[in-house]
Amino acid sequence: MASELLGGRVILHAGDCLDVMATLPENSIDACVTDGPYLLPSIAARFGQADAAAAQGRVYQGAFAGFTGNPEIVSDICTRVETWRQVLRVLKPGGHLLAFGPASIGFSRMHCAIVDAGFEDRGLVDWIYATGFPKGKPLDKHLDRKLLGEVCDADELARGPVSHAAAFYASRDIALKPAKEPIVMARKPLVGTVAENLLAWGTGSIEIDGCRINGEGYPTNVLLDGSAVVADAFPRDDQGRTPARFFFSAKADAHDRAGSDHPTVKPLSLIQYLVRMVTTPGQVVLDPFAGSGTTGEAAWREGRHAVLVEINPKFVTAIERRMSLCLAGPEERKREAIKAKVVDQPFEAGSLFAGL
Repeated sequence: MASELLGGRVILHAGDCLDVMATLPENSIDACVTDGPYLLPSIAARFGQADAAAAQGRVYQGAFAGFTGNPEIVSDICTRVETWRQVLRVLKPGGHLLAFGPASIGFSRMHCAIVDAGFEDRGLVDWIYATGFPKGKPLDKHLDRKLLGEVCDADELARGPVSHAAAFYASRDIALKPAKEPIVMARKPLVGTVAENLLAWGTGSIEIDGCRINGEGYPTNVLLDGSAVVADAFPRDDQGRTPARFFFSAKADAHDRAGSDHPTVKPLSLIQYLVRMVTTPGQVVLDPFAGSGTTGEAAWREGRHAVLVEINPKFVTAIERRMSLCLAGPEERKREAIKAKVVDQPFEAGSLFAGL
């Protein structure tokens, strides 16, 4: 089932993306910009045990359940070669794919699946942010519970390590704090030369002038979240200038969420930037994992068309609401977002699950 939104500029399909893409004509889409589900480990394995997961934030359990109803695994669909073969089939020759991947574990499997599907590997774009959540565990408390069991109560654990083993390992952990999200950049093989492909299909190039930051510099493969923490990490010259001024800055806020309680929302301005980079006005962008509908709004605002696919009926309804808000003024959009938040009781998932 498909709905025409924003005067037909956005087509929204409700259903499984593999089933929907199989119905789309070959060589009919100009680019794909998407943030699919990640194959993540179970919460119990990540946080140590169920009560530890609850103590460190029930929000993560909710984020998993928001996708499939299964709190242990989101999906392996983005690590399957057949998924990207379907994307490859519907893209025009020279059409670009920009696919967000998990910040840490599992990214290489998705990247390999995309290349194995037949895409040309065009490198990575790194989105660097300052709000990543460390996915480790408090080893001192974990060891004290293991060694002392019932002898050790919560008040003792809160004051610091109790056993010698806990004190020894108190400064250690099992994972680094994520500070970037990689985006695979790939392209469907050209037919003939770049010039021949452009003349035949209008695809195969990327926008340079429209993606310069503040009109300066050549677009890079590093994007920033706009935070001072990240910007200050770059050196400054004798005039106080930093290379960070050449990089795109964005971070998700309530405007980006547009009232959606989807656990993965990317900044609208970031997705607009990516859409602008790999398409020209009037072209069509595919997002097989539409989520909160950010790609649809980004394409509309950039003068493009979008084909969205979303499997979750709840998020299909939210996308339809979001597209209607594209035509609303800022105050009406704000009122509707607040209304949706009160009704749906969304949670803030944090940057670990920041996505489309």
